[in-house]
Amino acid sequence: MIRLLHFTDTHLFADPAHVSYGVQPDATLQAVLAAARARERGCRAALVTGDLVHDAPAAYPRLRAHLATLDMPVHCVPGNHDDKAAMRRVFSSPPVTWQRSARYGNWLLVFLDSSVPGEVRGHLDETELTALDGLLDGHAGSHALVCLHHPPRPCGMAWLDRGLVLDNPEALFGVLDAHANVRAVLWGHVHQAYDELRRGVRLLATPSTMAQFLPDAEEFALDTARPGYRWLALGEDGTVETGVERLSESLAGTRSGTCR
Repeated sequence: MIRLLHFTDTHLFADPAHVSYGVQPDATLQAVLAAARARERGCRAALVTGDLVHDAPAAYPRLRAHLATLDMPVHCVPGNHDDKAAMRRVFSSPPVTWQRSARYGNWLLVFLDSSVPGEVRGHLDETELTALDGLLDGHAGSHALVCLHHPPRPCGMAWLDRGLVLDNPEALFGVLDAHANVRAVLWGHVHQAYDELRRGVRLLATPSTMAQFLPDAEEFALDTARPGYRWLALGEDGTVETGVERLSESLAGTRSGTCR
């Protein structure tokens, strides 16, 4: 069994004391990481799926230091708020990296870049799709978990589903459907939990480590749910067990800012 942790949408600001939507992202991230360190045992790696910072690349070194406290490899992908050049510089060496793929036991993890510079929507260009296809084909004997920032499915929030998700999901699913070894797809961006089964493939999203979006909302609204993370247990037979854990105490502050 390969145990992994998933964190997403950390939204760190240049100022570590900044408060956004009633929470201080640095404080909630540190609390979520501390909860994961206390609750989880035997984890091999952590995955962080985008919107790592909110407004400035200056926050990346601080984020790297926070994530390094997990004492395990951490694999990151960019989101629509991220600066990819800065990510490459800061996350260029273990334990926190941005790379194309990783292997753990008989599992292949593939990390896709769905970000579009200057835009909120997501898109997978031919480079990403070709790389995904090649990795899945080259590791046909391994089970695969695919990670990206933007959801390839509507998640029930009309304001976000209207153009702020992945704009070419059919291209992604065209590649995934052509390979029998894909077991799960994992993403961020939606600031809430999501769990669906499509053609035998688990589709998963995870709460943000800061503020949460209200499920099933027609217009943008915040939920009162607390920050959290997801754990995954990947079986040798390709099974995926998973669950979401949240902070048990609120770390609320003064409301301000935005994370869309």
